[in-house]
Amino acid sequence: MSFMNKFFDQHITVQWILALLMLLMLFSIFILWIKLLADHLIVLPLIILVPTLVQFFAAPMAKLVGIHTYLSPMLFVNNATNKKYEIHNGTPFDYLLVMTKTRMGIGFRKQMLSYFLDGLLRIVERIEATELPESVIIQGNSYFFNARTASKLGFDLSETSIAVRINLLVNYFDLTWMYSLSRGRLSFPKIKDVKTGEITGTCLVMNKDKLIRLNSFLSKNIQDRSGYDKDVHDEYLGSE
Repeated sequence: MSFMNKFFDQHITVQWILALLMLLMLFSIFILWIKLLADHLIVLPLIILVPTLVQFFAAPMAKLVGIHTYLSPMLFVNNATNKKYEIHNGTPFDYLLVMTKTRMGIGFRKQMLSYFLDGLLRIVERIEATELPESVIIQGNSYFFNARTASKLGFDLSETSIAVRINLLVNYFDLTWMYSLSRGRLSFPKIKDVKTGEITGTCLVMNKDKLIRLNSFLSKNIQDRSGYDKDVHDEYLGSE
């Protein structure tokens, strides 16, 4: 399977050219906004769009220079090391190229979870191939976190740090529209409910069968109940 969106299937030269053009567009937008702000303070509220614009236009370059290491189309590691994998959901750029044809609501949540599991299984593959040590720590923070599912997959949950909560507030505009897509309606994520999940490489490998079982279930056509497994659904996807 491909672990990228279709942008990263292009020739590497094309990727670099487009990534540089997108950065140029980002700088041009900022310059225009600053000029408008000098004469029209009414544009000041547009500052809430800054994180979205940066993540969207800088995403290709972040991948090309190695800041983002993709594990699946909608899961990447930020500044990956052999000691720690800090996993994140895809950027707005990834949402546009990967998720636009996915139906909002439960279908969206299941697809996101499937990509999350694809990424975790990719980490398992790297550990089993000795590309990563078993001691690596996999950590992530998510407003989509289903605490019960995470626990069953071997993650230890804890309260999210103040620094991370502040970062989430800065990116609240993005969180809102992404979360709304997953709920199928306009919804506002509660920052206070965000949890941090952590698991070691050793524990992740031990839970490989659970990851495969759930991902196989999600990959089947749920709408016509093809291969529907009520036990799997109730265990991992039932309401908390």
